[in-house]
Amino acid sequence: MVKYGQLNGFVYCAATGVHRTVNELTTRHFDWVFSLNVRAFFDLVKILIPKFAKGTSIVVLSSMDAVRAVPAYTLIGASKGALESLSKHLAVELAPKGIRVNILSPGSVLTDTWDAMPDREKRISETIQRTPIERLVTLDEIALAAQYLCSDASTGIVGHTLVVNGGNRIIG
Repeated sequence: MVKYGQLNGFVYCAATGVHRTVNELTTRHFDWVFSLNVRAFFDLVKILIPKFAKGTSIVVLSSMDAVRAVPAYTLIGASKGALESLSKHLAVELAPKGIRVNILSPGSVLTDTWDAMPDREKRISETIQRTPIERLVTLDEIALAAQYLCSDASTGIVGHTLVVNGGNRIIG
């Protein structure tokens, strides 16, 4: 969102990953995943700081797996954990400049990402069983949450992780 040459909203949702066990992962995989999932966000914020208007909202899409472990998701989960930590530090540093940083942590959404998982159908079924709304969250629900975090309705929210997962985290 640009207003008079300045940005007032920035949603970072780029992500990549490798679905392999730790024994199959290489430092090349590590560098590739962390370069897009963490480093690119850092670089973009540094470049865009002069363009951020007072009141700008930065929303970073993370993953539930930033705080829980899933087989064959090591580098993705670790990079999302690093992204959340970086975002909270940026929130503290940028808030005095009138720039808010928040994290949006979607639950399981039916996207092409599932196709890379070796046990796709089993994981989707188990996720739905643990979700009180008995379905995966939708892309529209995630987009609406990002819109909320970029709106004036959320001006008091800084450094927060908003979880949109249909209640999945409340069931063990």
